[in-house]
Amino acid sequence: MSELTRDLKEVLSKLANIKYLSPDFKVTVTLSYPYLEGVDESVLEDLIRNELVVRKVVDVVIACAKCGSLSISTKYACPACSSVNMIKSRLIQHVSCGYTDSEVKFPRKENGVLICPKCGAGISDERELKVYATFFECVLCHFKTSSPDIIHKCHNCGNIFKPADALLRPLYMYELSNKGRELLK
Repeated sequence: MSELTRDLKEVLSKLANIKYLSPDFKVTVTLSYPYLEGVDESVLEDLIRNELVVRKVVDVVIACAKCGSLSISTKYACPACSSVNMIKSRLIQHVSCGYTDSEVKFPRKENGVLICPKCGAGISDERELKVYATFFECVLCHFKTSSPDIIHKCHNCGNIFKPADALLRPLYMYELSNKGRELLK
């Protein structure tokens, strides 16, 4: 191996000290109403109660059941072993020779051309393939499914939960009611 650059040595040294490097993936979602920053939502509730403002649901978002945060990411998990190490693939057939398998079993050249494992032909045109299905495959246990389990992770408190345990929080649009318009005249 050729001489390592200073940057490579620095990264190797840091890795040696920490044992492994893992990504820190954070999703941060904040809810705000433009033009009303700093106004407490209780003020809007008072306006609704007094029929001066009406609200309409414009969206519903997932919130953490544990802490209420909206900073949620969604992942697919293997129904067999619960791993999130899933890949999306297709069941394809090379039309000219009939070989049928998962797309991941067809090697790719550097230019992206698929190679048929049976006949060795390069497949550069999708018309040379017949696609039967799209599915998800677990990299760990190789379980295949068309509908993986869905899990959510809260990036505020770390809670991992299933859709049945999620809070659904409506997001509202507010506008003046007729009574509110009359009061301002």
